[in-house]
Amino acid sequence: PVTCEDEVAAAYAAAGIRAAISVPLVKYDRLAAVLTVHSREARRWTDEEAVLVREVADRIWSAVERARAEAGLREAKATLEQQVTERTAALRASEARLRTIFQTSHQLQGVVALDGTLLDVNAVGLRSIAATLADVVGKPFADAPWFAGTPGMSDDVRHSIAMVAAGEKVHRHVVVNLPTGVRSFDFTMRPMHDEHGAIVAIVPEAVDTTEHRQAEDALRQSLKMEAVGQLTGGIAHDFNNLLQGITGSLDMVLRRIAKGRTGDLDRLIAGAKASADRAAALTHRLLAFSRRQPLDPGPVDANRLVRSMEDLLRRTMGEAVELDLTLEPALWSTLCDHNQLENALLNLVINARDAMPDGGAISIESSNFEPAEASAARALGLGPGEYIRIRVTDTGIGMAPEIIARAFDPFFTTKPTGEGTGLGLSMIYGFTRQSDGSCRIDSEPGRGTTMTLYLPRHHGETAEDPGLARAEDAAEAEHGDVVLVVEDEPVVRALVVEVLRELGYDALEAEDGVTGLDMLRSARHIDLLVTDVGLPGLNGRQMADAARELRPELKVLFMTGYAENTVAASGFLKPGMAIITKPFAMDALTTRIRGMIAAGQHGALPQTPPG
Repeated sequence: PVTCEDEVAAAYAAAGIRAAISVPLVKYDRLAAVLTVHSREARRWTDEEAVLVREVADRIWSAVERARAEAGLREAKATLEQQVTERTAALRASEARLRTIFQTSHQLQGVVALDGTLLDVNAVGLRSIAATLADVVGKPFADAPWFAGTPGMSDDVRHSIAMVAAGEKVHRHVVVNLPTGVRSFDFTMRPMHDEHGAIVAIVPEAVDTTEHRQAEDALRQSLKMEAVGQLTGGIAHDFNNLLQGITGSLDMVLRRIAKGRTGDLDRLIAGAKASADRAAALTHRLLAFSRRQPLDPGPVDANRLVRSMEDLLRRTMGEAVELDLTLEPALWSTLCDHNQLENALLNLVINARDAMPDGGAISIESSNFEPAEASAARALGLGPGEYIRIRVTDTGIGMAPEIIARAFDPFFTTKPTGEGTGLGLSMIYGFTRQSDGSCRIDSEPGRGTTMTLYLPRHHGETAEDPGLARAEDAAEAEHGDVVLVVEDEPVVRALVVEVLRELGYDALEAEDGVTGLDMLRSARHIDLLVTDVGLPGLNGRQMADAARELRPELKVLFMTGYAENTVAASGFLKPGMAIITKPFAMDALTTRIRGMIAAGQHGALPQTPPG
């Protein structure tokens, strides 16, 4: 049989090859190539020839590998250059797109270095200050013209840059005075990071909200004017009815007196007084809503007040409504106007009763309350601190969200015409806010309503229940007491002086602050100054302060029918001063006068008149 070697030999002979030597090339334990040297003559290869052939084979293979590597490098270089070209073109396109967005954005945008230097600003930012890029780039951002016209803004910007450089994001609403006018912005500063996450720059952005806020202000003003119109219309309607009762009754009294018929005057006078009392109550509610009600704040034990009202509340509710009291035994005391709190609770109970036409249950709950966080306090309209909480809950028809949204509006009521003034809740809201507290409504249709009053905690001692004594118990003068009455309204001044003289007081009178102060500077003994707050020229408080420089122990009772918030503010009433609100019952006035004079006689140092 023919073998492989025979076939190889035959092939070599056909090619004229009589001898051959082959050198295998092995790389990494694998056959990579074979180098074969042929001879046309038959021969035996010497060792030297074999070594030579191996060396040639190694050199040829090294040359082949180097050629292949160089070809690969050339190919890789060409591919890399193409990739770099493509990547560079993509980056330039991306930068162009970003630059276009940066320049055409409606936002004011810029780039600031970590040291606060302004690096770039877009077109809308430059237009807002009527400047060029050369005017602002390379300069401190905090000193840029955006902030120059707004006091304190530059310091605020420096602080914000430091916050952003530390990794925080700053967002706030700012109003700035630009060369183009006063504008409002939603302003943001955020960090710019590199590919490794490091902060390399700061990006300030601002959205001009001037037109949007102007629209909001216009809408708010429109709603305000609508509320004012509703308020004035409601006041005119209610006061016209009340004035009709007063003037009509007085007309009838005059007619009867002219005809000599005096036997039936009590009924007419009582009707006039009832209308006047209702008018006074309406005025007080208006003042409370506007937070200009001159309050007489004092320490109040709310639990004691609720218990003292229990019988009145049960009679008010009727037999079809149950009353449950759940009062915190260790309830803190509060500082507020006792009478206003009493009126507020009575109004809430009446509203709750009216919300349950078929009967139900009302619960009054008291508890101590301290907001866990400042955000929780703000959500309730409260400042930080401790409060008492009084809740009045009913099982009535409840309120829809749109009703809750308007519940505190003046003259807004869901009751039929003639059955409510719509001032009850607005009065309660005004009273709580003026007392540094708040009022909240929680309700759903068909699930009842909870009204919650929040009033600040008082850390001092709690006085006994306030209340004026009856006139026959403590109104008459003693020891020839002298009272100076200063009032610019002649009718009011004459009434006060007349009732004091009827009770045995030596009543002096003055029509303005200057005249009153002249009398106080005299050597005349005066036990008490009774003065209106709103006197023309020198007002009542100014007169009292000037008089106390000469009469340090002078007792002062202020009368007022309208007063700004300072009347009720802490610090207005100094020791030995009190306030009474017009219109007041004469019995209430004389009782207050008798009490203040008695306190001065039994506890204060005697006055030393000048001269």
